[in-house]
Amino acid sequence: MVEVSIIGAEVTRMLSDSKADLRKRGAAEIDRKVQLHCSEKDWGAVHNLIRLLKNSFTHSVQNSLRKGGLLAISAVAIALGNGNIGEFVYELVEAAIELFQDQDPTVRYHAAECLYNIAKVARGLLLVEFGEIFTGICNLKSDNDRAVQNASDTLDGILRDIATESKEFNVELFVRTIRKHVVSTKPRIRQYVLSWLLVLETADINLVDYLPEFLGGVLDILADPDKKIAGLADKVLSAYLQRLRDMVSKDMPVQWQRIISIIIDGCMKRDDRTRGSALAWVVEFLCLSKYKMVESIPELLKVVLTCMADKEKSIKDNASVANGYLASLFGAAKETGGEIEEEVKKVLPDVFDSLTNSLSSGEIATKSSALQWLHMVLEAYPDLISSSYPSLFPDLLRLLGDPSDQVVELSLQVLAMITRGSSSNFHRFLSELVSFLQVDGFKHMSRAGMIVKILAKITPPEELFSILASIIPTVTDLGFVSSLVTNLNIVLLTSPELLPLRNILKKGLNDEKAKKLFTELYYCWSFNAVSLVSLCLLAKAYKHAYDLIRTFGEQEITVSMLVQIDKLIQMLESPVFTYIRLALLEPNENPYLIKALFGVLMLLPQSTAFDDLHKRLKSVNTVCNLNAQIRSDAATNGDDSSIEWDKLLEHYKSVETDKEAFVKSGGNRATVS
Repeated sequence: MVEVSIIGAEVTRMLSDSKADLRKRGAAEIDRKVQLHCSEKDWGAVHNLIRLLKNSFTHSVQNSLRKGGLLAISAVAIALGNGNIGEFVYELVEAAIELFQDQDPTVRYHAAECLYNIAKVARGLLLVEFGEIFTGICNLKSDNDRAVQNASDTLDGILRDIATESKEFNVELFVRTIRKHVVSTKPRIRQYVLSWLLVLETADINLVDYLPEFLGGVLDILADPDKKIAGLADKVLSAYLQRLRDMVSKDMPVQWQRIISIIIDGCMKRDDRTRGSALAWVVEFLCLSKYKMVESIPELLKVVLTCMADKEKSIKDNASVANGYLASLFGAAKETGGEIEEEVKKVLPDVFDSLTNSLSSGEIATKSSALQWLHMVLEAYPDLISSSYPSLFPDLLRLLGDPSDQVVELSLQVLAMITRGSSSNFHRFLSELVSFLQVDGFKHMSRAGMIVKILAKITPPEELFSILASIIPTVTDLGFVSSLVTNLNIVLLTSPELLPLRNILKKGLNDEKAKKLFTELYYCWSFNAVSLVSLCLLAKAYKHAYDLIRTFGEQEITVSMLVQIDKLIQMLESPVFTYIRLALLEPNENPYLIKALFGVLMLLPQSTAFDDLHKRLKSVNTVCNLNAQIRSDAATNGDDSSIEWDKLLEHYKSVETDKEAFVKSGGNRATVS
């Protein structure tokens, strides 16, 4: 039963009537009663009246009573006026908001209308209940009833006016409220939250200090399937980024670290628009914050290097820009020294972790950038090489099998950097490299030439080949050894990077440096007969080349060996061996060269290579007394007598014996030719 003693039976009947006109008349009577109480300053009576309206009307199960109660609550607010409503705001607002989720849409409409009337009177006094009101409007915004939605728009309009004109607007309360709703997935609530963020920014209410509270939610809204909502989120982000720029220009404090951590998370989102916008913020922050981003370099590196391989071109481009800024920041901090450089040193272990983790990426751009960073960091802080070597070395060695030539080259550059300072480490590196080329049926052998050429650019070629020549003969798989020697020989004869080495050998064996290098290489090159002949020709050891070729008659000439001889003849026609072709013009001074080449010719079956070499040798104007000249001590151009040629030849023959034993034990003859 409705209690009638406070408002009377007639007013009760009118407020509970199903006809709107009668309910309005009842509300008018409530208005007069409240005005009377105000004139008498009987505030207790007003509290009792509101309590009655809530308990007996707005809480009723009858729709007409709830509607009548809402009209009466509006009447109370209007009658109290702005001067008296203050202490009643909570009760009045609560009465209206409680019915925002009523099952009857007409009741929900009346509730929104009721709160609008309260807001018109209370104005700024209403803001103490801002959180509850905002949440209530969010519910109305997602209402399915169009009339209710329109009512919520009207209510929201007056709330915005009050918030933007009031000097007592509680920003912290607003932010706490926004934080709850910015994570909503409902389109209308998202749109509502974003519109408020724009309104307050336009009204010059600074929310940047609270940006970390809602920035992540706004970034997530960029992924909304509704382009209008996503566009609104982008507009909000642009507005607040501009506010940040303004604050920096005025030297105002910014919560760089809290904001950047949220932006970093955004860079890892699946949605392209979210990643792109977050990365754009990273670029801006690196421009605006100067050295304040130093402690965030490790985390920034993770996301920037990942985004370097993004499928979206705009994201890749921004990541490239951000990577450049990060590198500049790192370099500038190092040069600045002092506290800034100390900050860099503090994050170096985390930088290394980020970079080594990036080396495991499946993306070429990410791995390449990580390797460039490693090179830069180790170059700036060489003291780190010894401590980073144990963990870094296996990762770099693994990358030598990467399908990308760029990754392989960059890996070699870093490997050379971390091993060149120690002869034992460099020797270990080359030893591991040889083992790497041997694994899984020599699957990496095709990269051997490229790897050696790259190493020859960044390490002294003479040292490189000397160490390799000492390591390779220790391998027991002679097929692998022969194949690797073939590859090294091709590099030696054809690569521009090995020109210094060729120039040493071409001085001839009267030169001590050439003699030493030749001897070192000989013991390794012996595992491939044709390569050994090439080495002898290169070092002008023509007589020994001839002696070697004569031993070929004692061996089985395989197809593989003939192919290699064919390639040798092709190289004889190349610029590398120009001096040999010119030496043919002086047959009396180079008799063993001619005999060696004729020996090669005799090994070949009729073929294009045979014809090419035959034509070359026919062009030599062989003097009639060539044999007599060879027998003459004065004319004989034998090899340097200080080298124990017989011993070397015996070594070659022993290697051939080992190779024969290898074939007999099941090895492939074609691989050791």
